Amino acid sequence: MKFPDNPDGKPVSVIFVYHGFGDSVANFMKFFGPNPDADPDFPFVLVYPKSLALMPYGADKGIEWTILNSQSGDNNLDAKLFEEILGCLDDTVTSGISDVFVFGFSAGAIFGNLLHSRYPDLVRSVMTMSGAWFNDDDTVKGVNTMGMATLGWDDLDNGGGTVFMTHGGTNDTYGSMGITIIDFEKSAGFAVPHLTGHDRTVIDCPHTSGHTNHPGIGTSAVIRYFKDHRGGVISPWVSGGLPAVYPEGCEIK
Repeated sequence: MKFPDNPDGKPVSVIFVYHGFGDSVANFMKFFGPNPDADPDFPFVLVYPKSLALMPYGADKGIEWTILNSQSGDNNLDAKLFEEILGCLDDTVTSGISDVFVFGFSAGAIFGNLLHSRYPDLVRSVMTMSGAWFNDDDTVKGVNTMGMATLGWDDLDNGGGTVFMTHGGTNDTYGSMGITIIDFEKSAGFAVPHLTGHDRTVIDCPHTSGHTNHPGIGTSAVIRYFKDHRGGVISPWVSGGLPAVYPEGCEIK
């Protein structure tokens, strides 16, 4: 966890960061490790939760994170940790918390989508790279769980929000023993109508580098997205267009 010095005592945002399957906090910080004080107009707390490295079998099922199922009132371990961390921050940050954002990749991206679905009034804007939505029937049908798990989240509400998503083309897949478990490119195709049909603005940024972070979107672009989407309002990019920092091919939908 990284805190800003925030000398002006402004309310701070909180950015939760979730790495992919088999990765670690230390390694993902090499890709995304911004300075919380770099922009005095946008101080933020960075939170890098440590996963339980879950697998789709055993007492607590998951894929790195508890991404398989999410229903209100359940015992989702990582959702509970999210709540507890926010509760602690609310008691700790004397200047107050303004916004809560989530950034994730792969399994971490799926969990970021889960948090947006589960807490739509709290997590209004997410950025997820190579993720999926397990409250979309077409997406769920396209996942080969090899009989080890069922997938299901509460329905996505119609409360609005903004989702920035990237996906890496035909090679953006994850599998085991030569079997494709999930095709993230197809999941992205399912996600657009699913999200726009539930009143979300979608920033869709495709690339062709496979199952990896978007090579044209670095730390500054991630932070710019969150800074511009404070307050939970309709994305200012809908009327103003995408800032030049984002690569060609990104679209607002």
